[in-house]
Amino acid sequence: MQSYLQYRHFGAELHALQERSKEQFHRQHSCNLQDRVSLHKALTSGQSLYAALGDQFYLPAPSSMGQLRYLEQKQSPNNSDTTQLDAGGGFGPNLDGVEVRDGTTKEGGNNQVFVVHFAHDDPNSPQNWSVIRRILCVLQVAMIGFLTLTSSSINAAVTPQAADALHVSDVVESLAIAMWLIGSRVGSMIVGPFSETFGRSPIYLGSIAFFMIFEMAAALSPNIAAQIIFRFFVGVFASPPLVCGGGTISDLFNPLEKTWAFSVYAIIGFSGPMLGPVIGSYLYIWIWRWTDWITLIMAGIVFVVNLCFLPETHSAILQAWKARQLRHLTSDDRYQAQSEISQISFRQRVKHALTRPFVLGMEAIVVAISIYLTIIWTVFFIFLDGYPIIFQ
Repeated sequence: MQSYLQYRHFGAELHALQERSKEQFHRQHSCNLQDRVSLHKALTSGQSLYAALGDQFYLPAPSSMGQLRYLEQKQSPNNSDTTQLDAGGGFGPNLDGVEVRDGTTKEGGNNQVFVVHFAHDDPNSPQNWSVIRRILCVLQVAMIGFLTLTSSSINAAVTPQAADALHVSDVVESLAIAMWLIGSRVGSMIVGPFSETFGRSPIYLGSIAFFMIFEMAAALSPNIAAQIIFRFFVGVFASPPLVCGGGTISDLFNPLEKTWAFSVYAIIGFSGPMLGPVIGSYLYIWIWRWTDWITLIMAGIVFVVNLCFLPETHSAILQAWKARQLRHLTSDDRYQAQSEISQISFRQRVKHALTRPFVLGMEAIVVAISIYLTIIWTVFFIFLDGYPIIFQ
């Protein structure tokens, strides 16, 4: 919902700017012939376009010297080529946050392109949102993290009861937790790269939706085989907060602000595995399946909250939306986000995203940290299964 509103906001904001540009365009062309000749003389003598025009016209500051030269070239009466603004229908390159430059061969040709990005003080850039709004985004992602990580350990408190109901040993029933861990590792290899390609919000919302489906299936599982399989897929779709949470923090905060922002996210999100057995212990007096039902209820609440209020934060996606709105308003295909200029096909983008984790896996530091975290998570979840044995 918020992502859709963001996309519509880009369109409304750019449409308003377009109307102002048209109004200034008509004022520009209402000047008399003498003014045009003076303007031409000023430009041909090397005087800056903005010095020549003064404050008569609405011309936002260019984002590069290349754009300024482009504007001066287009304003010359001897140049028969016209921009969208010259035609009275759009912006031309007169738009803050758009860089005019020549495209390279790798980018689909040598024609000029209008590269869409965020200006330093653009309010649409996630890092320029208010602190309160950014903190609310962090809390929403932390809610997802708390939910999904709670599902990893909540079954530990009812392992003996579930083992009796499914006619297996406690060791076999503990596979329900182990399969969640395996599933979350598999899911991390997919959802992380996909969040860089399709955006954070679709990954979060889509994963919660499938998480609820398989959580319900696990609650209804008739035997241990079904429970293990469904718990594996619960883990797969519980992985986005583990791998995308840091990306969301990076989208919203500068390097200095990340120091406290990630702490807020981690304290809330990663408390799930510790509080999961506590919640499950209170459900022990009921049927063991209620651990899954409670998780499903919490997932439904988190899904509705994030569907209504979680915005898209990945800058590359937001810039692509802005470029799409500009192309729609001006009918000019030269407006391109940086991620669109290379004109890579969808299949190539997906292939590149999925192979990226394996490329990073060849780095020694990544392997070392992965082994360390594997040991930490293994010891932690062994303790969860060992508590009943220790205290009985």
